[in-house]
Amino acid sequence: MKSNFITKNFVTLLIFAAILTSANPSQAAQLIIRAIECKSVSTGISAGVLNAIFQPLAAVSKVLISTALPGDLSEASKVIAEIPDVAQAIDSSGGGDPDDLYLSLSNQPKRDLAIWPARGQDYDIRKGQIVRPNLKLDFSNAIDVNFWEYDSGSGDDFLGRLSVNESEAGGVKTKIVYNPDEGNVYVVEYEVIGVAPTPQAVEQQWQQVIGCAKKIAAGGGKTWVLGCVGGGSGYQIFSRNGSNWDLVPGAAVDIAVESNGTPWVVNADGQIFQRSGNSWQLVPGCAKKIAAGSKVWVLGCDRNGSDGYQIFSWNGSSWDLIRGAVEDLAVDSKNIVWAVNGRGEIFRNINFRTSGDVVKRGDPWTLVPGCAKKIAVGGSKVWILGCASNGSSGYEIFSRNNSNWDLVPGAAVEIAVDASGNPWVVNAEGQIFRAP
Repeated sequence: MKSNFITKNFVTLLIFAAILTSANPSQAAQLIIRAIECKSVSTGISAGVLNAIFQPLAAVSKVLISTALPGDLSEASKVIAEIPDVAQAIDSSGGGDPDDLYLSLSNQPKRDLAIWPARGQDYDIRKGQIVRPNLKLDFSNAIDVNFWEYDSGSGDDFLGRLSVNESEAGGVKTKIVYNPDEGNVYVVEYEVIGVAPTPQAVEQQWQQVIGCAKKIAAGGGKTWVLGCVGGGSGYQIFSRNGSNWDLVPGAAVDIAVESNGTPWVVNADGQIFQRSGNSWQLVPGCAKKIAAGSKVWVLGCDRNGSDGYQIFSWNGSSWDLIRGAVEDLAVDSKNIVWAVNGRGEIFRNINFRTSGDVVKRGDPWTLVPGCAKKIAVGGSKVWILGCASNGSSGYEIFSRNNSNWDLVPGAAVEIAVDASGNPWVVNAEGQIFRAP
């Protein structure tokens, strides 16, 4: 049966824009202070030891203080150990009394303005100790976090400053915070997220496809949509047949297509269905969203904190609960999973790969720089809809280019990627477009 649900004029070729020549406006960023290691406290250190530590440090301060070191605390420790005399002097500095440490955004010493460990509080930290604040701070352009030692008698002492800017997005980094007048040395492990690296300008042509859609999915050479006409259980379901759309019985609010071309849907009641022959087969479980590649994944009906819904992977007969919480996810033909949480953070999970080398297990999710509302994968390509709107038609569109994101002309609210890596998008008006 051929559908007669066309509500938009057919346009053979639509070019959203030529070549972009300006950079993307700055987006909101977030600093995460993951760990602080005390190499040397600010009390009980002799003048000779101070000179042995800080004269060599001062000689390389441009590298260690102004520039972020890639890697975590252990990597920074290796760098410090290679500076002549510094590591030995730190080892000789003795334990001393602990620093009564607190962090603030203020340039004035005032524990009531502390952002960690809590307002009006401090933390006793000793030489060699590592604390993991997991402190998250929203900022734009740049941020300074000041380190103080609380002193009830003579006034609080300034221990140094962690200065970070948006350009440092992209992986875990470390910096050294120290004050030679006080004798302290801290190594801070941190990360900047929620801001995409400056995109490269690219040219993209989009071909409008007849029809109107709320959702779109592609896989195994097949493209499916949920139309713009809805009912109690969701929207009409359509399968692409050459240059037309075939209406398929049923209704759904989300749809996904496996790498073998099998569609799965979720209706408004959270019921999950798999297409088998010419009918839909009910699958146990409850879902808000579904994704498919070589395997099928869902976001369950229960939230798992503020970052999103519980995550499940289909093992053939039941759903395995996966650690984490997200708002959107996509699965490729190797069962590599990409996901976006409620803060726009992007994650990649390769622990469930079904082919290729064995992957070391641990925390399965790796944070990827960028900010997204929606994510899609197909072939070897990853596409996202960014966190910034591009007019009334939807969000900015990005394609992954190695470790960066290329800004693509256009705007959309839904995105899918076929087996060849070509994107399909739907804008806020329900118009459907694909890469020609």
